Amino acid sequence: MSTSNMDDLIQVTGHIAKDAAILYTPGGKSACLALEIEPARGLPYLVVQPLGTDPSLHVAARAKARQLRRGALVTVYATHYSLHSEPSRQLLKMEGVQDVLCRDIEYRRAA
Repeated sequence: MSTSNMDDLIQVTGHIAKDAAILYTPGGKSACLALEIEPARGLPYLVVQPLGTDPSLHVAARAKARQLRRGALVTVYATHYSLHSEPSRQLLKMEGVQDVLCRDIEYRRAA
């Protein structure tokens, strides 16, 4: 599957369940953008977009995370998903995340 064409990717749209976060590995060199999406129906989605070790990507992701707040409408593009189990629930984990786009412009203006 080619990731260069967005038409080849899985697209999931829904509202963010809780504010997005930037998570760092021990030592703080590598990071990821993490959020959960509540779709209109079905299991919630866990989105973890690896950012690598480039500090400029971390800065850009922190700016993006400020827009990705609880209740905002987002669309995520990924290559596939897998079932992710936690002690009290199951989620669909988006894998190969290519982009996370905030679609809820009115929400951002009202915040």
